[in-house]
Amino acid sequence: MKKENNNPVETLNDIRDLMERSSRFISLSGFSGIIIGMLTIICVSWYCNRYSINPLDVDYEYLETLPKEHFRVALLTALGLLCSSIAIATFMSVRRARQMNVPVWGQASKRLFVNMFVPLGAGILFCLFMLKDHIDLVLPLSLIFYGMSLFNAGNYTQKGIRSLGLIEMALGIGCLALIQYHILLWTIGFGLMHVLYGTYMYIKFEKY
Repeated sequence: MKKENNNPVETLNDIRDLMERSSRFISLSGFSGIIIGMLTIICVSWYCNRYSINPLDVDYEYLETLPKEHFRVALLTALGLLCSSIAIATFMSVRRARQMNVPVWGQASKRLFVNMFVPLGAGILFCLFMLKDHIDLVLPLSLIFYGMSLFNAGNYTQKGIRSLGLIEMALGIGCLALIQYHILLWTIGFGLMHVLYGTYMYIKFEKY
């Protein structure tokens, strides 16, 4: 027979934990963040090496001489990276949700999906329109929109996501101020920060 809990502090903590589980999507996988970050770094390194681009100091005159085919490769690589990232994050979060015995597609996950992917989708469309005449602004704006999406989604998942969102927005603004380093800062935002935050999430919430 289960022993009745007569400690009011423990009772309040149990109630708080129950409310937290019901209102927030808590099964995000930190390990998926590590994989996504490393995949981003690998893709950027491959692209820069293939077209002899120095991410520490981008020469725009050189970029303007590159054939359009190179930009199509960059766009396809970015789209492939985005789709892979979503697939990896979804698969590993679903797996963790089942391990934690929490609903995969409940009210918390629905709120997270809407509040993250609506602004993120608008940002992706805006960046696509910017490709034609302002390609140099695409990377900074993608960081800013992504950071805004994370900050907004932080109300419905792990609270640390809001801090990551603020860092991504700051890096995006840094890209605008230091445009010659936009590839480096973008790689830090989507690559290194995902690795660091994913490691933090894994150690704090997943490592047993």
